[in-house]
Amino acid sequence: MAKNNSISLRLEGDKITSDNFSESIHAFYEFVNEVAFKVFGRRHPIKWIVNVDKGSIALKNRPELAKDLDIAKQDEFFVSIQNGIDILGKEAKYPTHFNDTAMENLKYLASLPNKKDGLTKIDIIIDDRKNTLTQHIIANVDTLINVYNEAMSSITGRLYTITERGRRHIVVYNDRTLKAVYCYIKSDELLQYALKAFGKRVYVYGLVSYLRNRLHFLIFITYL
Repeated sequence: MAKNNSISLRLEGDKITSDNFSESIHAFYEFVNEVAFKVFGRRHPIKWIVNVDKGSIALKNRPELAKDLDIAKQDEFFVSIQNGIDILGKEAKYPTHFNDTAMENLKYLASLPNKKDGLTKIDIIIDDRKNTLTQHIIANVDTLINVYNEAMSSITGRLYTITERGRRHIVVYNDRTLKAVYCYIKSDELLQYALKAFGKRVYVYGLVSYLRNRLHFLIFITYL
């Protein structure tokens, strides 16, 4: 049972960039809001009230539940988050109330720490319990959503969508397959290139994940 009903995101590192920070925030709220959707059965049942802990990059979130929803489900939500992180840190098993989108965002958070980039650790703290996101989560989520290969690759196609909703991304329609490929953008510089290229044919290069049960998509764009 959750005690104080709060969930915090804490970033550690001696040189955390603005891109690290913004990507972490996007992925964190996409993750918790997907689990909330599964628990409450509707989108955006919770408004998050954010406090910043002094002397750190730590965002403490208190829920403000929609008035027509059962308050008991609030505890169920926090327990689901804690149990889900516990499970995915140990084994490739679907946690209760976790869908693929929630797991992909949790995996993305776990993949962000990189000593070379200055962000070394990400914790999700539920009440007073700290959960450090590890490589085990990445491996177990990959197993569950059937990622079977990752490689640097490229596509050529027409850019028809640019959005800041959730993680910032564009959608390119592949010339060869005529299918949509979701391409995630980290830097403001690449976003400016994308805005100038809207509606035009583009060449995109980055790290691609190939999945058995869906279209492949680009995780990071390094050149546009």
